[in-house]
Amino acid sequence: MRYASAMGGTPHGRVVVVGGANTDLVGVSDGPVVPRDSNPGAVRVSAGGVARNIAENLARLRVETHLVTAFGDDHNGRALADECRTVGIDVGGSVSADEAADSSSGAAVPGSLYIAIMDETGDLALALNDMRAIERITPRALEQRRDLLDSADLLVADCNLSADALVWLAEQATAPLIVDAVSVAKAPRASAVLESIHTVKANALELGVLAGEEVRSDDDVIRAAARLLERGVSRVMVTLGDRGAYCADSQGTVRLGAPSVHVENATGAGDAFTAGVAYATLSGMDLEDTARLATVMAVLALGSDKTVSEGVEPGVVETMAEELSV
Repeated sequence: MRYASAMGGTPHGRVVVVGGANTDLVGVSDGPVVPRDSNPGAVRVSAGGVARNIAENLARLRVETHLVTAFGDDHNGRALADECRTVGIDVGGSVSADEAADSSSGAAVPGSLYIAIMDETGDLALALNDMRAIERITPRALEQRRDLLDSADLLVADCNLSADALVWLAEQATAPLIVDAVSVAKAPRASAVLESIHTVKANALELGVLAGEEVRSDDDVIRAAARLLERGVSRVMVTLGDRGAYCADSQGTVRLGAPSVHVENATGAGDAFTAGVAYATLSGMDLEDTARLATVMAVLALGSDKTVSEGVEPGVVETMAEELSV
């Protein structure tokens, strides 16, 4: 393995992450969630959003990280931008509150909000998101940030972006592009530009949507991943929940089981996995080492009550990845 050399210091390179940032309101039920009723539990507020979570994980790994997102013109939007700066994310390329104003009505666009209800095991029971602010990340807005995007050694995008914005980014990218599928509803936005994407990260359901076929079994996962490779994707990273991960590229495949972990919070685990893929890519790791490091990042997120684990730092991740059994 190459962890000792790759993680002995900050990787040389700049990552630009493009996509969603929002304020997370997460409620964790004390017991089984009862629909249509008030459930006792605990509620916390934190910074979130797929792209923002990926960016924070990378910043905690001491990578130079820039976030291109859209902040709303309200308290949540301003607090979110401040939180990004606090954890070391450069948000100078993000769409400002002034740019996010609704030009048709003159009304301010609120900051993005994500509301999640977790069951007593820490797994997601229900979520709602209001992502209107991200609609301001248009192809024109990206064109205005071309210098920043062209300066990247690696680009990461999430499918919270509109299809038009994602197509522009994929077609104009001068650096390898990693795309996080985000959800079954949003994954199709990447379908038109698969040949321009270096790495797709998806869960089994999202993989099926991108491949255009139903994915129910492990054999289906293997077949669907191969389909994406045939369509031009260089690498496919599939998260399978408690069944681990399946990863494939032109050189071969890797299947990792899921390490045993007490789940404190499932929110953010997939984002941490994507950040691990990005870090490993920037460091020049092969498929197996990339899969190991990404899995460790997800484990750290699952074991934390925060969306991004405060335990993420190069030495910890290096040691855990070395010890991880295939």
